[in-house]
Amino acid sequence: METSKRRSSRVQVAFPIRVRGMSKEHKFFDEKTQTIFVGKYGFMTRLQSLVDLEAEIHVVNLKNDVPGTFRVVWVNTRIQDGFYQVGVETYEVPDDIWGIYFPPPESSNDLGEGQAWLVCRTCQQKQLGTVPQAELEYLEVGVLVARDCEQCKATTTWEYTMAEAGPDAAANPSSDVSKAKLEKRARKRVNLNLTLKVIRQMGGTVVEDLARTIDVSHVGAYFLTSQIYQVGERLKVILPYKKDGVGRPIGARVIRIGQPKGTAQNAVAVQMDTALSLPELGANEPAGTDVTAVKKVQVELRSKGRVPLKLPIKVTRQVHGMLLEEVGETVNISRTGAYFQSSQNYSIGEIVQVVLPFKKGEQPIPAHARVVRFDQVPGTSTRRVAIQMGGV
Repeated sequence: METSKRRSSRVQVAFPIRVRGMSKEHKFFDEKTQTIFVGKYGFMTRLQSLVDLEAEIHVVNLKNDVPGTFRVVWVNTRIQDGFYQVGVETYEVPDDIWGIYFPPPESSNDLGEGQAWLVCRTCQQKQLGTVPQAELEYLEVGVLVARDCEQCKATTTWEYTMAEAGPDAAANPSSDVSKAKLEKRARKRVNLNLTLKVIRQMGGTVVEDLARTIDVSHVGAYFLTSQIYQVGERLKVILPYKKDGVGRPIGARVIRIGQPKGTAQNAVAVQMDTALSLPELGANEPAGTDVTAVKKVQVELRSKGRVPLKLPIKVTRQVHGMLLEEVGETVNISRTGAYFQSSQNYSIGEIVQVVLPFKKGEQPIPAHARVVRFDQVPGTSTRRVAIQMGGV
């Protein structure tokens, strides 16, 4: 399959879908789930059934009842919270299955594909390549990819791995090998049961949450909590937290939420703004290593391209002590924000709460956002507001 086919902007949106096909155990399955990321040439989702690479699945978008056939291009064989993460590409799909226009990326940095070291299971050669319909934070041990192998002269199964950086990496920090080494150091997880304190802003009120970690890396943590979080939510974390101790809060962002089987608690993954330094994690970045470079490795492959998309959006704000609500419509959205039409005036830097997409009768947990631009449409009373999700 040509790489150019996969080059389009993608957005994080939860479309309800119905998926039918044959599992790896050759059993028919019929599941209702949601998309995680959607693009012109495929999407990412999670299934309770483990499927084979190259398997065909039948998908129906339950919002418009438009069906399509997709092909599995990667699958994480490690079950997480009762689900397997799956990336699929179009096979026989109508252009309007999602009702979204996907413009081409503005540059090669906007492909929205995770890049990782892969090893062919047949010939054992290693290559640094992209994983279609994937995101960097979702790539981990257990991910299998269907990919053409020049040495095997066939499409073979490739497994996510991590190649060791050679001696040239230190001399050339911008090389792919050096990036892979930085990524490996940043993503290394250690099973640690530590107390952490989370500080959140909800409706103008400071809310604190004491939780226990499942695992920790230099740039993130995965923990259990009874509270409900929102992907993209900005918060502050003290890790490890000790009562009566003095801990410096670190800015963080929620990147994944799950609910482990057999428990009513939620599992939340956060990515730190600043690298952690814990003895249990081993040596931190060596002297001279820029923490920003580590973070850049994690985010540089995420597409920030905007996609024209009209969705209802509900915005709640505090103005002079009064709670104001507004239901508007987006002009376009991206992975990190939205641009919507409004009849109200907003201030740059203003913190608001957002429900997107908004559906009357439902009561989802709103996400925090910051106003980053305010435009007055010439000749009309219409305003347009740009917000950055989690920009608190």
